Amino acid sequence: MKCPKCGNIQAEGRFCSHCGTPMKEEEKQAAKVETPPQLEPSQEELVKPPQEPWYSKCPICTQSALQGTSAKKLFGLKQVTVFQCPNCSSRFEESKDMVTLLQLSSLHSSLEARFGKKCCLRPDEWHRIAYGGLSDAELEKCRAERAELQRKVDLEYIQKKISCGDMPLVYAESPIMLKKGEKLIVNLPNIELNEERSVKIKGGYTGVSFRVIKGVYLRTGRFGGGTERRLVTLDVGNLVITNQRFVFSGPKRSINVKLDRIIGIDAYADGFVLNRSNKQKAEVFVGLDKITANVQIDNRSYQMPLSGETIKSIIEYQFQQM
Repeated sequence: MKCPKCGNIQAEGRFCSHCGTPMKEEEKQAAKVETPPQLEPSQEELVKPPQEPWYSKCPICTQSALQGTSAKKLFGLKQVTVFQCPNCSSRFEESKDMVTLLQLSSLHSSLEARFGKKCCLRPDEWHRIAYGGLSDAELEKCRAERAELQRKVDLEYIQKKISCGDMPLVYAESPIMLKKGEKLIVNLPNIELNEERSVKIKGGYTGVSFRVIKGVYLRTGRFGGGTERRLVTLDVGNLVITNQRFVFSGPKRSINVKLDRIIGIDAYADGFVLNRSNKQKAEVFVGLDKITANVQIDNRSYQMPLSGETIKSIIEYQFQQM
């Protein structure tokens, strides 16, 4: 902090240690989160070969045009055309609307992992490959991988926007009155408040009987019972987080805690465990996995399931901004 009068800089304190002037805390600037761009297709995906026959360029060596000869199969009942490259000796067979790779040259055997043995594609696919493009299956795989990468980048951006309060998760009317300067960030309905409690277990008598004399039996055994620790649901209500408070509001229980009173949070897929000062037992909140956030970036839409990690990141970020 810097003294507005004498310019003295000190780490803490309400008054300047040099001249006694009241110190004014510098306002914290929230980190700007940049919108992720849409990922562009690779060069291989954008290849558009010239308008010419597919055999005008060998898809394997790309050096020479293929030379075709007619052939008959199935005792002369089936007419096919066999194309061979004079440069690399690769051979293709064209039948109806499909072209099958019959033979790869030894110089290009490494391409077998890509095409496999007797790969069968449409002529336009081989034509794209000859000019550095991809087959339909390869194009689909590239698009799926790009879409998944885009999804991961977008969801990371969404998580940051949610954490800093720029994308509020409000799914119900606020059950609390906001104070001056307070900003609503989260309002989720149907969240369970649980707490670990000692629960009694029903017991029973177990043992065996011995005949002493006719009509008289002696029974020995013991009575079993006791207690065990279990999570018990205390209430179901709204979970509210602002830039100042953590609030749970239900018909039976209510929690109103300033963020700086929270000691720690353990995040899980369906909820989180809250530890706060002046509270011996941890409070367990579950039900987040039943809520899905519908979000959109430009023309890309996602359904993002909420988790304990989402709430933890929101509280941590807002705590750092206090």
